Amino acid sequence: MSQQLITNGESGLNARTAINDNFTELYGSIVVPLQLQNLSSNQTASIPANSLILSISLVPYSGNTLGQIPIIKMGTAPGGDQVIPNSEITSLYFINPGLYSELSQTLYITYSGTGAVNIRIDYQRNYF
Repeated sequence: MSQQLITNGESGLNARTAINDNFTELYGSIVVPLQLQNLSSNQTASIPANSLILSISLVPYSGNTLGQIPIIKMGTAPGGDQVIPNSEITSLYFINPGLYSELSQTLYITYSGTGAVNIRIDYQRNYF
């Protein structure tokens, strides 16, 4: 929606409506973090329709013992690896997939290896 002008002499409901309309786009298209903590099994993550996945961060869980290495792959279908190929997570793993979906989508996270991993997915709702 385009900027709503507030004219001199406008009051009450008209002024409040114009002010609220000016912030609709700003707050309607906010970046949302989705966090999965201490992941040690297969998991899914639901992303709403009309969203753009901006970044995905993976880091080993701080409680892992020496030699425990989680292996993660992530895709848009069960067992898929279109988003993240089979990867050992030994330190911060960060990608910017720029993955947009007009419809709601599910990300499938396939876990193997030992130890656990923390995952953060940042996506922007109401992208268009």
